[in-house]
This record gives sequence, C-alpha cells and structure tokens, in this order.
Amino acid sequence: MQQYGWVTQEVLEVGSRVNRRPSKSPAFWWTLGISVLVVFSLVATSAMVVFAAQTVQADRLFTAVEASERAMGGVQDRVRGVFEQFDDEDLTEAQREELVDELRVIAVDGEVSIGEAGQRVADVRIWPINSRLEQARSAYLRHNAAWVDYMARAAEDPAQFVSPQPEVNASFFDARIPLLRAIPAIDLLDLQRRLDVIYAEDDDQGGGGGNGGGTEA
Repeated sequence: MQQYGWVTQEVLEVGSRVNRRPSKSPAFWWTLGISVLVVFSLVATSAMVVFAAQTVQADRLFTAVEASERAMGGVQDRVRGVFEQFDDEDLTEAQREELVDELRVIAVDGEVSIGEAGQRVADVRIWPINSRLEQARSAYLRHNAAWVDYMARAAEDPAQFVSPQPEVNASFFDARIPLLRAIPAIDLLDLQRRLDVIYAEDDDQGGGGGNGGGTEA
C-alpha cells in the first residue's frame, strides 16, 4: 500500500510539472510588439512609396501629353493662319500653289514635332504595378499616332487639312477615360484640372476638330 501510494504521488508530481506552462517573459512581449511595429511600418512605407511613384509618373505622363497637345495645337494655329492669309476666294494660280506649298511645310513639320512628342510620351517610365497609367499611355499614343498619320497624308495631299479626320477625333475622345482613371485617388498635382483643360473644348481641342485641322472645309 505504501509503495502504491508513493508511486501515485510521484506520478502526480510529474504530471503536475508537465501541465504547468512557463509564463511569457516581458522580453517576449517587447519583441512581439516591436516585430508588429516593424511590419506595420514596412507596409505603410511601401504604400507611401507606391503612391509617390504613381503620383510622379502620372505627372510625367500628363506633362508629356500636354506637350503633345501643344504640338498639335501649333499645327492648327499655323493652318488657320495660312487660310486667313489666303482668304480671298478668287486666288490666282500662283497663290494657290503658294497655299499648297505652305500647307505641305506645315504637315511635314507637324509630322516631326508630333512624332517626337509621342516618343516622349512613350519614354515615360511607368512601373508595371501602375497598370492604369500604362492603359492611359497606350490610349493616348493611339491618338498621337493618328495625328502623325494625318500629317503624313496632308504632306502628300494638303486637302486633308479641310477633310474630316474621324480617327483623329475618335482617338482623342477615347483617351479621355483612361487618362481620367490614371489620376491618383489623392490628386496632389491637380491632374484633374489639367485634363479638363485638354478637353475644355468639345471639338477643337488637341486635334479633335471635326475636320482635323481646325479650319472650315
């Protein structure tokens, strides 16, 4: 009986030692808290880096788009000036040849300047994570390419300046929504206003004119 009781007591003591769990030391909780803080800080920092990059890249894209639009607007202004210069309906043959020659020069210059502006749009560095910026760029480059093609045709046949340009018009308006979606949720650089300026006039802004050149057919 005594042996049985002794064995039982020993077993109970061993079981009691096994069931007891050591309490966590203060150092453990400090380490856990610091680890959570570090992880949170890394996540927050990463989010800030991504947001900053998106903002900077959006600004660079919009700046390049604005330069492209100015190149197109410059062509339109020059075309208007030429038609105002030769506003007389009864042009002599020499005047008609001069008009055609000047329009060809404008078209050749425009093809170069607009093409170079499009290349600057294409050269803007965009991170793969910023897919909306990439979509906006692709949409706008279609408009720029439509203008380059337009200028190439006008260099061969200046009558293109007074002909409808549906691809120029359609690509211009098609680019608006992708550009709008590319604006960061927190618009620190006023990109919305800059986009509104580009599309301020329904039919004649940035090459969207019904006849492509901002002149009357």
